[in-house]
Amino acid sequence: MDERSFLQLVGWRIAEVLAGQRSLEELLAESAVVGWEAHRLGPHADEVVADLEALLAWQSEHLLAEEELRSELRALLARVHVLISQS
Repeated sequence: MDERSFLQLVGWRIAEVLAGQRSLEELLAESAVVGWEAHRLGPHADEVVADLEALLAWQSEHLLAEEELRSELRALLARVHVLISQS
């Protein structure tokens, strides 16, 4: 899998979380399967996985309200789309 394919996959999964079709935990677990090698795919993939991990940590510590979490996910999805268009 190349970096662009990984970013597309993560983008689809983030959209599914925002649509209520999967949980953030599922997103991270599924992305981490590939994400542990994200640094080999490229710097953008590595950054996106780190951002997802941070969001999960903030959520688990109750540092983000639901709407703040959704806002952060929307911002990350927008960034993923930009990264895809640049690759």
